[in-house]
Amino acid sequence: TDNYQSVEEKIEGVEVIFLIPNNLTVADPTIKGGIILTKSWLKYAQKYFGLYPCKKLYIVTYENEACASPGDVFIGGFGGFNDPYLLPHELTHSYFWGYQTSQTAWLTEGPSSAIHLLMLGDMYNEISWNNIDFPWIPPNPSTTNVFLNSFTEGTTPGWSKYEKGKVYLEKNSCDLEEETEGYSEAIHEINAAWGHLLLVELTLKFGKQTVIDTLHAVYEKYRYTNEKITDADFYKAFLYYIA
Repeated sequence: TDNYQSVEEKIEGVEVIFLIPNNLTVADPTIKGGIILTKSWLKYAQKYFGLYPCKKLYIVTYENEACASPGDVFIGGFGGFNDPYLLPHELTHSYFWGYQTSQTAWLTEGPSSAIHLLMLGDMYNEISWNNIDFPWIPPNPSTTNVFLNSFTEGTTPGWSKYEKGKVYLEKNSCDLEEETEGYSEAIHEINAAWGHLLLVELTLKFGKQTVIDTLHAVYEKYRYTNEKITDADFYKAFLYYIA
């Protein structure tokens, strides 16, 4: 921590502590953009999933690392902390993370991977996007069907994510390989891609609100019972909301 300065803000009822390298300030594009995204994410995450699960949120803008657990995010570098895709992904692990909240691995990475698409329409109009603070500006949801593009990219031969999409089309959640203590990165990637593409497909077919309500319901179950979320929990909640 000697190499960092602490910047604290109360955001949407959460005490957020940004640990910023000493050679940067809050005016630096990396930091400024990241703080803007964090504020927007906290607003909509609590609307989608319920109250933030931790009293404090620590965000360490550390070089090029990107990992997270409830209340702690390590993410850094230009195009990391201010990345409108990566930062919401890591922040969402405060709700859906590892074996703490979910019994099934696809429900760990799936929501985190799909959240920027679910949030994009809400976030887009309240943020002043520019190439300085945000190196990758997301497409305007009013002119681009980001859900359809994401699903097409994952499931069409010739696209970079085709192999992951192919895995999704060939498997269901019962077929997914379990992530054990010695699981490989490949198994983790398969689970992550499957969960992401499933949520995108369900959003396309049944609407964004149905998917958000389902994720909210399963997280509320975990919050009140401390029982890990299962496949059955997700599907029962989903069927309830489309009934």
